[in-house]
Amino acid sequence: MAMRFASRSLGRSVAAALAGVGVFAIPELLRIAELRSIASWVPVGVVAGLLVRWGVRRGALVFAGALSAALAMGNAPLPALLAALTGVSGPLALAAWLARRDGAPLRLDARGAALRFGLATVTAMALPPALVLGALQVLEWTSGPWRPASQWVHWWAHASIVTLLLVPAVATLTGERLRGWCREGRAVATLLGVLLGLVAATLLLPRAATVPWVGPLGLIAVLYAGMRMDLAFTSLFGLAIVTAITINVADDGPSWSYGLTLAATVLLVHALLGARQRAEDALQAATLRHRLALLEAASSEQQRIGRDVHDTLGQELAALSLLARAFETRAGAQQPALAALARDARLGCDRVAQAVRGLARGLLEDVTDLRELVRALERLAGPPLESVTLTVDATRAPGLPADTCANLFRIAEEAFSRARQRLGATRIGIVIGAARQPGWVRLDLTSDGRAPAGGEGAAGPDPWQRTMLYRAEVGGGRMAFGQSVEGGMHVACELPIGAVPAPTPAAAAAAP
Repeated sequence: MAMRFASRSLGRSVAAALAGVGVFAIPELLRIAELRSIASWVPVGVVAGLLVRWGVRRGALVFAGALSAALAMGNAPLPALLAALTGVSGPLALAAWLARRDGAPLRLDARGAALRFGLATVTAMALPPALVLGALQVLEWTSGPWRPASQWVHWWAHASIVTLLLVPAVATLTGERLRGWCREGRAVATLLGVLLGLVAATLLLPRAATVPWVGPLGLIAVLYAGMRMDLAFTSLFGLAIVTAITINVADDGPSWSYGLTLAATVLLVHALLGARQRAEDALQAATLRHRLALLEAASSEQQRIGRDVHDTLGQELAALSLLARAFETRAGAQQPALAALARDARLGCDRVAQAVRGLARGLLEDVTDLRELVRALERLAGPPLESVTLTVDATRAPGLPADTCANLFRIAEEAFSRARQRLGATRIGIVIGAARQPGWVRLDLTSDGRAPAGGEGAAGPDPWQRTMLYRAEVGGGRMAFGQSVEGGMHVACELPIGAVPAPTPAAAAAAP
């Protein structure tokens, strides 16, 4: 573990130094090639994202990389120092402010956080041009017409646009997010097609012919990306759109305002979607608490009814059964003609008493582990249902906590009751085992008898299915209803092993 941590730390340090090299080398190469593009500031945005993600401590490595690249390309020490300062001061100031204000990791799913990030970025990106252009003017290293205000705005605008769009992508990009992009293949292909179309239109058509529609189309594409994809993809796509539309117009003022507008749109869309997600989580948490309260109230009422049945009706039926037995004995001695009738009355009382005891036992059943769950399920076919053959197989079941056992029992109890009473089942099998999804348990109940029809099958849910669905949903699971191979009913339930998933802290805080 320590070796893996050291290797990861070394890799991050090397990446930070290489990013510093790119801060100076890439803009210099583009300048030599006489290419004017907003891409010159991409290394600055990458460095800012890395410092936000990994911490400001690696700022020294970034500065060392930029300084080494400047010296290697033949610059004198002082100009090389200014060049390195150009690429590092803004990202370092931004990362330090965000770490002090919001901490890590970077979260932009609220309007307040997105606004703070935007203000911090445009403020931090004003620092490098102010320092460097001021130093150049003081040292009198400039020649020809000198327009410090124009140069400053040009530098600040492009650095701000790139940083606003690259920091969220670099700071939040993970392997899981990349796999999510692959799962959204159709949306990604559509967006890449739009991007290629915009690039082709910008390069092949006259600028006057593309200005009225290229910008709005790019903004619409970014909105679509924000609705379908995550923040990292949307930010990278927005930067690609800005780069495509502003090819060879890097000194044009309207391109700056368009880039800033698009970057603000990306952040705003993500913040609004985050607010909607939190509202949905809060609603889900409130619904879950409501359902849990209803189930707890139902369980309490069930326990009360079970105690009343056992303590009152059961006792009365026991007394009535004893009275019928005494009547049978006396009738056999004094009125033989009434003996058979008295015996039938006594047997009827015994059957009713057994049924009431079974009903009370089911209402009072409390299962806390797998062994008690199996025993409770086996007792479902007890008197007066000896005609039902019930088999319970839990040999492949994993260890289960009490809440999962209780949920499985109530679901199986409801399914058993419906199969026996409504479908006339005589053979019922219950199998409990591990589900295909790790950390889940599966219960299957199959029966003979009549096939479920109408609302009793897959076309449900009808009232008898709703209780099972309700319990499965509260437990974070799922239900399926169908016909068994024997022609009767098949009910399948899968539940996560453990307690009901707790709502997220944000959802719990926002819920009433």
